[in-house]
Amino acid sequence: MHEARDALKSVMSQCVDALFERLGIEVEAILNKYMAKVNWQSDKLNSSNINEWVSKLKEFLDMILKDKIKYLPEQYRDSAYFITMAKIKQYIVMLFTSGAEMSSAASVVKKWTVVAMYNFNMDIINLEEYCRSTRIPDLHRIFDSLKQLLTLLLSGKDIVQYLDDDIKMQKYPIVETQHVRAMLEKYKPLGFMNRLPKHINNLESKTVKFMLKNLPEMY
Repeated sequence: MHEARDALKSVMSQCVDALFERLGIEVEAILNKYMAKVNWQSDKLNSSNINEWVSKLKEFLDMILKDKIKYLPEQYRDSAYFITMAKIKQYIVMLFTSGAEMSSAASVVKKWTVVAMYNFNMDIINLEEYCRSTRIPDLHRIFDSLKQLLTLLLSGKDIVQYLDDDIKMQKYPIVETQHVRAMLEKYKPLGFMNRLPKHINNLESKTVKFMLKNLPEMY
């Protein structure tokens, strides 16, 4: 009896592992395809509020996680969501921080504007709302470090507050300095003919230069 039960558990575990692996492959394929369409140097707000990669991911996750594997034990379904969201965050951080060694990848962020990053921030907010809709406790918290980084990059002249250790620990405790430097090195200011909407803070080139000069080197 015990041997049969253990064998069944082993088969179940192997099936779930295979499912998670396949899920990761499919998610990465969607990200590779649709992240390449994101215009990181845009000077226009998205009329649809979100980029296509978010809607495609949500459609896929609804089809797989809500419909096809909804009969799995709850802990396995929750794990599938956590693994998927962690994969998405890891992928985005790679796009943000990769340098010349990844320059051949179409979706890697080579240069970015404040408008494009505002659009992308809306994507992450939408994804957080999707996480909350699953009712899985703390699922949305996976994106906390990414949200803090985006908030910092969109803070305009107040970005210099990051250099104050007390403010950094209060507002950006889980932002990695090397990620801030990597992103600021890729910053592209808007042309002088472009006018920012009032609700978006401008990030001036002189502020970026000041930050790069004063950020501690991370090895």
